[in-house]
Amino acid sequence: MRKQLHDIQLIDQYLLKEMQEDDQLLFQAKMLTSAELKENVRIQQKTYQVIRWLSRQQKKSQLESLHQSLMQEEKFAKEVNAIFK
Repeated sequence: MRKQLHDIQLIDQYLLKEMQEDDQLLFQAKMLTSAELKENVRIQQKTYQVIRWLSRQQKKSQLESLHQSLMQEEKFAKEVNAIFK
């Protein structure tokens, strides 16, 4: 279990570009020799992509909710609509 956590930490550092250049080169060499490490890096990268996508979706939903709330105020809705006429 400790090795897995250490590997995850190293992968995070690599993907977030927090490694020193020599450590990065060493890590890349390890990926060339370890299919398992390479696959784990790919999975972690996909995980980050999903997290970013979900975060964007959540922000989009929050903005839509705010928009709906604001547009229910008649005076505000008229002022906004007047701006875009």
